[in-house]
Amino acid sequence: MASVKETGTVVLLHGIWTKGLELVLLKRRLQRAGFNAFVYSYPAISMPLEENVRGLWRFMQKRSDSPVALVGHSYGGIVACSLLRQMESGLFPRIGIKKCVFLAVPLLGSVLAQRLGHLSLSRIATGHSLRPLQRGCSLVPGGMVESIMIAGTMNLGFGTFLINGPGDGVVALPETMAPWLDHHHTVQATHLGVVFSKKVAGLCVDFLSSQAV
Repeated sequence: MASVKETGTVVLLHGIWTKGLELVLLKRRLQRAGFNAFVYSYPAISMPLEENVRGLWRFMQKRSDSPVALVGHSYGGIVACSLLRQMESGLFPRIGIKKCVFLAVPLLGSVLAQRLGHLSLSRIATGHSLRPLQRGCSLVPGGMVESIMIAGTMNLGFGTFLINGPGDGVVALPETMAPWLDHHHTVQATHLGVVFSKKVAGLCVDFLSSQAV
């Protein structure tokens, strides 16, 4: 990992069924590496994606006085990607986001969400996040933000038998392999395990520290 120094602000975004407590360890590891790290909590299920993106943009505006990066786990990566996409298209004024880390994010669309989407219980459990997870998110290749995906390959989770091929038990590995990403790494971890992994934290710090965010 990089030596401790003030290297900028990092905002972490959680997935759909949590409030961000699972990101505390990763946040502390980033802080020990010198980053000014925050966890942004938002209502993933009860609020439409567009509203959550607007809320994130407002939150980021308050922290645009220093170099900023996003770290999104699972659906949090869809929210991060959607914000970047709207800034690329001019729907939101650009703010100082230089880098984005995607952790186990189905950028090409979630097969699990697609297969479970016809079930009433699944629609209730996922709420407004279902359709964004089904369709994924894309950015312009070589755009304004450098990006990295870190995906898990320990296929243990409630979607183990519903996804095709390798994955993390929730997200299939091919779903993470968007062609516009600048970097792609895999780690032996489950979908939730990626946020607790020391190796993942090291990859995040190395990426975010390269030519300082």
